Amino acid sequence: MSAKNLSAAERDKAGSKKIVTLPTQSDSECKTLSVEQAGKILGISRGAAYAYAKDGSLPTIRLGSRLLVPKAALDKMLMTA
Repeated sequence: MSAKNLSAAERDKAGSKKIVTLPTQSDSECKTLSVEQAGKILGISRGAAYAYAKDGSLPTIRLGSRLLVPKAALDKMLMTA
């Protein structure tokens, strides 16, 4: 019997791979921003945003090779300014 003629349950039993889709988050639900996004919010250039991230003026976290700005830290920084 070919895979075309099998029901979904039979294909699962036969060991076919299931594709799982994860729920996506909208931008309003994300807890972090890219350095570029934070720069846009602050009204500064991409280069300036990275310079501030490098000297510690812009709060960042590193996740693997990505440099991210936590929204909560950015909000806190803006409230104290």
